[in-house]
Amino acid sequence: MFLASNATKDSLTLYLAQQLIDKSMVKAVSVTHQSVMANYDCQATTAVSTQEEADTLMILHAVEVAASVATVHVYTQDTDVLLFALRRVPQLGRNSALIMGTGECRRTVLLQPIYDALEPTKAAALINWHALTGCDTTGHIRGKGKQTCFKAFMTSPPDVVSSLQVLGKGDSPSEEVLDGCEAFLCSLYCPKGVKLSRASSLRWHLFKI
Repeated sequence: MFLASNATKDSLTLYLAQQLIDKSMVKAVSVTHQSVMANYDCQATTAVSTQEEADTLMILHAVEVAASVATVHVYTQDTDVLLFALRRVPQLGRNSALIMGTGECRRTVLLQPIYDALEPTKAAALINWHALTGCDTTGHIRGKGKQTCFKAFMTSPPDVVSSLQVLGKGDSPSEEVLDGCEAFLCSLYCPKGVKLSRASSLRWHLFKI
């Protein structure tokens, strides 16, 4: 089980992390950008990353723990963590899971079945799709919500999914990546029954309408 924080929450998080380690009845790891603590001997405590983003920090150390043949369960309420975790299922292991919700609504979400349903390429592209279609504070893009965007993502052709998968790599996106992202965005607004042209100028025109 993992607990992580941003720098602005360090004081409270460090206290809660220590309480978790001291009182947990299961093998637990707590992670902040300042320290990594565990109530058992594990590889995750060997180094501390300099990054401060809690979501990625949890996955970084979860992968390290999984490398020691441990079963990883991450406690989180954040869908961002779910998407990051899905991308790393091959490293996290077949029995990895997210524990989401509280009280009677708490449930364990196994990652492998979701990963298998998405298939590797879509699982890797999912986090970039999420960034492209609206962050947590937005949740939509030009009136299109996450559910609509996800349906479009799941029916996207392989070249579009591949473009989304490599979005963010390098100093700037290639023409192929830009074309793929434009095609995906245009597909959200293209009227039903109208086939989207592969001409870049037309895709851009449809996107601007």
